[in-house]
Amino acid sequence: PWLYDVVVAYPNDPYLYTSTTTCTVDRYFSQLLKLEDEDSQQTLQEYFFYPEKMGMQMKMIPAQTISYSGKKRELLPVVFTLQVGTHSQTGTALYFIDMQVLRDWVLSSNQKNAEQYLILDPKGGLVAGFGKNISHEEIEQWVYGQHEWIQRKNLEYQVVNIRGETYMLCRAQSENNGFVYLSASSMKEIYNSVDGLKLRLVLVTAFAGVLGIAIAAYSLKKNYAPIQKLTTYAKTFLPEQEATDEMQTIHSSMEHISHQYTQLKENSSIAFQNHFLQRLLQGEYSNCTYLDTIGYVGDVHFQWENFVVLILRFAKDCLEILPEQALQQICRSHLEGYLQRGNDKNSYIYLANFPQSQAQSLRQDVAQIYQQLEQAMPKSKLVVAVGESCTQLAQVPHSYETA
Repeated sequence: PWLYDVVVAYPNDPYLYTSTTTCTVDRYFSQLLKLEDEDSQQTLQEYFFYPEKMGMQMKMIPAQTISYSGKKRELLPVVFTLQVGTHSQTGTALYFIDMQVLRDWVLSSNQKNAEQYLILDPKGGLVAGFGKNISHEEIEQWVYGQHEWIQRKNLEYQVVNIRGETYMLCRAQSENNGFVYLSASSMKEIYNSVDGLKLRLVLVTAFAGVLGIAIAAYSLKKNYAPIQKLTTYAKTFLPEQEATDEMQTIHSSMEHISHQYTQLKENSSIAFQNHFLQRLLQGEYSNCTYLDTIGYVGDVHFQWENFVVLILRFAKDCLEILPEQALQQICRSHLEGYLQRGNDKNSYIYLANFPQSQAQSLRQDVAQIYQQLEQAMPKSKLVVAVGESCTQLAQVPHSYETA
């Protein structure tokens, strides 16, 4: 909607083409198009007839009242060069932008922001300007002499005083054509917008705070009842626990339950291990071939393919001198395996599991176990019986019998 008309001309063609008609170039510039400023008329014709002077850049003629086909209107002429095919010759495209349409659109979409807009050429000359409350001539008077600030490429702003009122000038320069775009905004309007925003922010914050307090009070009332019931129930696990706050009571009860669960798991693991090993030694799994391929059963894990049963017999209960855990640690320091009580309290059965590479040193490892046990219990007589080694889990009962 901004384009009022488009004109295209090609090299060595005496005619030009508009969006509505076709005519000769001479007739167009002598009869149909008349710019208010004669210098601008001459510059436009020079760009139009000699596009190579522009290079491949866009050129703007300052916006002004133009007599176009007998009708006067404020237009902004914009000239482009055109590449014709693969030749070096160029054509020309001339766009006329309707400033009234552009002005209405910009001002309607920025009613609460900038009050004036200016377009400057790379040299700082005014191309177009429009706005409200202040004229672009007033801003142009300030802009005059500010060439260094205008030519900076990065987006910047500067606060200026025009007619005793403070304005903020923002500028941006196009990287394509070097044109500079300025906007002027009243600081009073900016502060009014900020004050209005502050008021709305305070009201929203106050409303959010009241709403948050109401929701918190409702949630506390609704959620505290289950916590109180849970606390009462948790105290049943701690009959001797002194009265504390709810979270401490729940925490203590959870620790108590966790401790009981850990003990139960350890006890059940030991019980399962003893039960499994006892049945294995008695030959109840001798016909179950799946035990040869299974990696582990519960907490009993066999890593290698060789087994041997050791029977440790003491003159009296060794637990009086050496705890069972220490006894198993001595055995495992030389041969991996599992220890359990024998048929009486003075004997232990140790099912060892070892790799093929350790088979040659088996007797030496058993001797080291014997020596270490003698050192741990020097006053107790000790006998270590070694069964026949085997390579299948189902042959473990035979190793036990030979021991």
